[in-house]
Amino acid sequence: MNFIYFENLSLRDADLFLNNFLEEESKGFNKIIPDLIKNGITVDYSYESIKPIIISEIKKIKTTKEKQDECLPSWITETESYRKGLYSFDETSKILILRISYYLGQCFVKNNKTLSWNIGNSATAEKNMPVIKGFKKKMELAPIMICENLFCRLIEGTDSSTIDTVISTWRSFI
Repeated sequence: MNFIYFENLSLRDADLFLNNFLEEESKGFNKIIPDLIKNGITVDYSYESIKPIIISEIKKIKTTKEKQDECLPSWITETESYRKGLYSFDETSKILILRISYYLGQCFVKNNKTLSWNIGNSATAEKNMPVIKGFKKKMELAPIMICENLFCRLIEGTDSSTIDTVISTWRSFI
């Protein structure tokens, strides 16, 4: 997640990014629906449809190996989690993750009248990102960040039940 990119956006640019994200990723996601349906996956914007879609698309995600940052102290670089995370997504994978992020967010918005797309609070890590607002305690669901993290965890070998945990946790905040 490129936090600096979002932090540097003006409110106007963040709003433009959000609107472009919603328009383009809606079109992009619609393009992958036929393949999902062909593979027996239901695309109905239900919470139950999120996990099968992510699991189906994980096989399309490609990464490229990154070099270790020599400026970091050894107590960081010697950890298993640091070594596991030395990769980035290729451009095609980044686009796919954006499309799945759109779907994740839409599942929440379509199933709850109190939730809506918006721009992340300027006082939080989600500053200027596309987020879903309307949760308890002013919490904001950042679909792009969540999907990137989910795909990272799955690539690194975490059990797919993590997806269930993420969905049920966010549903509990409604």
